[in-house]
Amino acid sequence: RFEETKRTITVISGAVGADNRMEAHLELADSRATESIAVVHRFDEPGQFFYENKRVSMPATGSVQVGELLYELPEGSSFGVLDWGRGAWPSDVHWEWGHFAGMTDGHMVGINLGTVFADDTPGTADAVIVGVLHKISRSEWDYDLDDLMSPWRFTSTDARIDLTLTPDFDDSTTLSLGPAYTLTRWKVHGEIQGTVQLDDGSQLQVTG
Repeated sequence: RFEETKRTITVISGAVGADNRMEAHLELADSRATESIAVVHRFDEPGQFFYENKRVSMPATGSVQVGELLYELPEGSSFGVLDWGRGAWPSDVHWEWGHFAGMTDGHMVGINLGTVFADDTPGTADAVIVGVLHKISRSEWDYDLDDLMSPWRFTSTDARIDLTLTPDFDDSTTLSLGPAYTLTRWKVHGEIQGTVQLDDGSQLQVTG
């Protein structure tokens, strides 16, 4: 549910008393004035496209309970992202996406990086939000699929970011719904550090 200053999310799954019972009550700070990233990517075949809208670094509060375990979201150090998209896709797609959010040097920072490897010459989804959106050029990724827990490095063609992700959790999965529908997902979580150049030319140190 979206209201003027927040999005509320309620999730209830499983029978009452069951070990896999999950209940979540979350609140994300948001408003119509919040800047977001909206991009259309065009694929080679006529009529194929992907539209994405990312609202990053929304402060989050609330809790998630799974069975007997209760997870509280600490206010001031918890953030959410709304990742919304629609498209008509080709059968084979390579997609890179990274999202980072947190507090650094007194600033709330949201970073969105990546591409679906289509025609995004009108504009990429690479941007940094520190109060307002700071657009950067295409991000360049350096990582090793054979060693996902080694550091990942992100730079950009305009030299405005130089960030290193140190993974602490491998969340990779493969989902198969038959020969025509297979999703292989290499996904890690961790902390980043490095530098971001804002629109006014200043350098923001990003830590943790």
